[in-house]
Amino acid sequence: MGLDQYLSGAKKDKGILTNWEEVHYWRKANAIHGYFSRLHKERTGSELENCEEMLLYRADIVFMVKLLKEAVESFYLNGDDSKAKEWFPCTEGFFFGSYNMDSWYWHNLEDTAVKLQSLLDEGDFKETKYEDGMPYMYFKYHGWW
Repeated sequence: MGLDQYLSGAKKDKGILTNWEEVHYWRKANAIHGYFSRLHKERTGSELENCEEMLLYRADIVFMVKLLKEAVESFYLNGDDSKAKEWFPCTEGFFFGSYNMDSWYWHNLEDTAVKLQSLLDEGDFKETKYEDGMPYMYFKYHGWW
């Protein structure tokens, strides 16, 4: 019971998104969920519901990694958590885990930055390609609570 989160990726082949595969999993990383929830609300005007899938582009993941790295570096190098509080505040919810910016919180941010950067640097999601003027690679996020 609690917040489980999934990021999946797919490539486009002849206009069809094929072979969705899970590329990252989080457990009770409520700040990460909050980031995606706010992005969803910004784009659609509605709340991200339980188990609702949110479509993302490679550029969304690139931008998120940039923010994660800045927030983590600012904290570890300068003791400044203001960027993290602004971009990745703890998000409350039913069994969402700790609402403190404790070692687990920082581990989630750092681990997410490293794993998503690795995903962008290697394999099928390395390059931004286009097919028929649309991005070739897509991601989708959903949380289950």
